[in-house]
Amino acid sequence: MKIKTTILACLTLLLVSGSSYSQDRRTLQTRVADLLAAFPANNLAYTDQLMGEMLNLGDEGFKLICD
Repeated sequence: MKIKTTILACLTLLLVSGSSYSQDRRTLQTRVADLLAAFPANNLAYTDQLMGEMLNLGDEGFKLICD
């Protein structure tokens, strides 16, 4: 009985953790709008996080930000 419970718990954890790494399906325009709406940020750590996300958008995302 204990083995079945352990296996069930492990499977549940795998399912939950697998769904947390889903892809971001928002459009580039939506991601840019969300980033710009978060400015000005309340602290430097959050600002650094937002700047990192902006860099991850690539050239097209950076162009949209500048426009």
